[in-house]
Amino acid sequence: MFNTQKMFEEFKQYLIEKAGMDEQEIAAVRAVSVEKKLRRKHYLLQEGDICINNCFVAKGCLRMYHVDENGNEHMLRFAAENWWMSDQESLNNGTPSRLISMRWKRQRWC
Repeated sequence: MFNTQKMFEEFKQYLIEKAGMDEQEIAAVRAVSVEKKLRRKHYLLQEGDICINNCFVAKGCLRMYHVDENGNEHMLRFAAENWWMSDQESLNNGTPSRLISMRWKRQRWC
């Protein structure tokens, strides 16, 4: 079962420990956060999409890779629990992504 309250509590703890946020700041983050659950091998971002979120992984693992012109996958990074994942170039520039992010295990938080 997908428990968004528990997942946000993990995110909240991360924000307190790593960023020193207080309750008011956390409430502001909560107001603009979107929780999502990805099934295994479902995509967070596909090549050609414009990345609009910086995603925090509360549970599970995401992987980011590129597929070359020969169809070979090239792993670029993994995002395990309490890590972040996004295509920064696409996010910052509003350009289509050349990368693919997909769920490897469990769920995440954006």
